[in-house]
Amino acid sequence: MKPGALSLYHRAEGLAANLPPLLLKAEQAAATLRGGNHRRRAAGYGDSFWQFRPWENGDTTSAIDWRQSARRDNLHIRQQEQVSARSLWFWCADGPSMAWHSSPHLPEKRDHARLLVLTLACLGLWAGEQVALLSPRMPPGSGRPALIRMATHLETPAPETDRTLPAPDPGTLRHSLVILVGDFLDPPDTLEHTLRTWTGAGIRGHLVQVLDPAEENLPFDGQIRFFQPGQVGTPGLLVSRVRDIREAYCRRLEAHRRHLETIAMQFGWTFSLHHTDRSLEPVLLGLHSRLGTHRMTGGPC
Repeated sequence: MKPGALSLYHRAEGLAANLPPLLLKAEQAAATLRGGNHRRRAAGYGDSFWQFRPWENGDTTSAIDWRQSARRDNLHIRQQEQVSARSLWFWCADGPSMAWHSSPHLPEKRDHARLLVLTLACLGLWAGEQVALLSPRMPPGSGRPALIRMATHLETPAPETDRTLPAPDPGTLRHSLVILVGDFLDPPDTLEHTLRTWTGAGIRGHLVQVLDPAEENLPFDGQIRFFQPGQVGTPGLLVSRVRDIREAYCRRLEAHRRHLETIAMQFGWTFSLHHTDRSLEPVLLGLHSRLGTHRMTGGPC
């Protein structure tokens, strides 16, 4: 290897070593799901054919498709599908309840959530979108610098003030898509208020609830002391026989999830559930498919 190339190699190696590990994992995950541009299903400037329509006053003659017009009774123009960048905004919960896992063999909920967010951002960028975080707020960006900025922020512990849902800001987010990822175990009133405000500004999006499998089925037995997340020094709640409360716990969790789904449906959002012992691929495929069905025509999604 020539000295110049060797120097360049070492510089590149050094830069790669400084990249957030989360970014490398996200790019590996996204590579298996990489797709093309999201289709807009709207006329505009792009490479893909969308439809033929009759020529109207104001249309240029250069837009006329003469071959198609010869087969019809009047002139027709060929419209291309619009391919324009839109903004995808992400929020990843970072409260105490997200820093938990039931087994050392499982990732913490927040690590799984961060990887999901960044992988979806990778897919969005590859599809020509702009991406940004809601908290800490950053301007939407494109290309790998935007992804590196997101990864750096995601791997930095959030201040206490940034751990709850971000305050509604319809002006900045108008006609954008928002993806909120967290465990959503808090009372859903704040979520309902946020979605109501955003939906009024034409903002649509997706909720992804990330749970540890033990939170789903409470598999513990015998006497267990439960603590509030981040409050291990407190007395906590002592349950003499966990199996005696398991059924009631599962019913309450299911009712809470149905409430979240109802709120999402009420405002035209979607809801997904993901467990940290499962592969990210199914939920990523579902979200990526849903992102592709939203229209970007200058109006509400």
